Amino acid sequence: MAPITLKAAEETGFAVKLTFAMRGHDQIEIHSQRSAETTWASLAFDTNSPYLDARAPLVANQPEVLRYRARYRDDDQPVGDWSDIV
Repeated sequence: MAPITLKAAEETGFAVKLTFAMRGHDQIEIHSQRSAETTWASLAFDTNSPYLDARAPLVANQPEVLRYRARYRDDDQPVGDWSDIV
């Protein structure tokens, strides 16, 4: 099974829109890393594209590097590999 294809697009106000195709799966699990973080943090479980990450930056009004990865879930269990990091 091919991993999920995740795409990210910058929005206004420091938000990021993540898009993906469900391909018959129940949901996706989204993880993120911010700036210099070295561990992945669970961001969301979603059932519909797109997902909007509208968290404020760690330092107010300062741009930051955000990284995301996702994988499918069925019956509350992970399915397949993580997506490429975007």
